[in-house]
Amino acid sequence: MAGENVIVKILERLPGRRARIAVVATAGAALIMLAALLFLGLATQVGKSFQPLNVVMNDFPNVTRAETLARLGIAAQTYWTLNKSQIEENFSRIYAVKSAEVELRFPNTLILRIEPRQAIGMTMYQTASAASMFYIDSSGVIFEKGSDIPKPYFPIITIPGVNFYPGDRVPPSVARFLPTVEKLPMEIRGVISEIVIDWRMAGNYRVDMFDLIVYLRRPKVSIIITPEKFVDERYFKTLLAGVKVAEKVNLYDGDYRIEGRTDHNQSIPIIPFGGSR
Repeated sequence: MAGENVIVKILERLPGRRARIAVVATAGAALIMLAALLFLGLATQVGKSFQPLNVVMNDFPNVTRAETLARLGIAAQTYWTLNKSQIEENFSRIYAVKSAEVELRFPNTLILRIEPRQAIGMTMYQTASAASMFYIDSSGVIFEKGSDIPKPYFPIITIPGVNFYPGDRVPPSVARFLPTVEKLPMEIRGVISEIVIDWRMAGNYRVDMFDLIVYLRRPKVSIIITPEKFVDERYFKTLLAGVKVAEKVNLYDGDYRIEGRTDHNQSIPIIPFGGSR
């Protein structure tokens, strides 16, 4: 081989047999030392692979690191004992997780990239004696128990006659509407206290279409409106402006509902009907 020929030529040019022997011995010792260092390094890495995993993960809202690792079953796991597929399956049972990436690196590093669900509103589980609030995301997944006092920018989204648990999904027709709630500017979302899904009926049967009853925080006014007009930001802003004007002239002396499903030739109706909520 070319490498061997080079070495032979170098040895042949060295003056004396002892010099050649010394070079060979030195080279051999160096190779042995290098092999020993490589073996020692590999042994160290292999030793680490039997130690508990070093877990690197991003922050997870409202859940401590220890709670997350316990729920995933990672505590005291090593590179050799960790079941990556099981961890991914465990992630699917944590409803507050939208997506997760699991990466295992030798000798003992586990990297978790977690994307949490973002709440766009709250929904209510109600019994005869109590009610609990749960967060809902833009895809319609109910994922976590929320504060019993809704945050000002989280409207309550109510589907009459239906109670949800974490892990449940709202009906597809309602889920299609929710991303529009997420896109609402805070100036609009902040004045809404509740959005009720008002199913349309065909005789005694419910059809898979609905209007929205939007309850404002102040004044005590509700607006019945189609999803299409609700997401028309310009239309809804104009409607809210009309409500404010009506409030200033004391048009509302109680709880009123406003018809907002039609623009009546581009004019915004402020027509109380139906009495109180």
